[in-house]
Amino acid sequence: MNGKREIISERELLDAPVLSLAFVGDAVHSLYIRQKKFGEAYRRNNELHDLCSKEVCAKKQAVLSSEIEKILTDEELFVFKKGKNAHVNSVPKHSELFTYKQATAFETVLGYLYLSGQDERLSEIFAYLYEKE
Repeated sequence: MNGKREIISERELLDAPVLSLAFVGDAVHSLYIRQKKFGEAYRRNNELHDLCSKEVCAKKQAVLSSEIEKILTDEELFVFKKGKNAHVNSVPKHSELFTYKQATAFETVLGYLYLSGQDERLSEIFAYLYEKE
């Protein structure tokens, strides 16, 4: 790694496998939550992990998905719908298909924004979701 991340063109990302965007989006969300929890107060690692696991799970992401859907741009909404309609081969046993698809839509948008270098927009979405808490 050279310290710089590769920005991928929006056209390329629109053709990318949806579940790959969701995979990256899950990591982006996880990193945001980990950074947020780290900054709140000193905690033991297992406590931090537990706190993060409650935020970065299909159930919570499905709720967040419903919250951001109304503020997405047309392009983001297109990506969101691709994520929501993605064919998944399996659903975790602690989740239902609808919940998992909503979570995948959320993650897909985050992955798309991150990989396309839209950090400011990503920050706006996280602020919208978490600064009202």
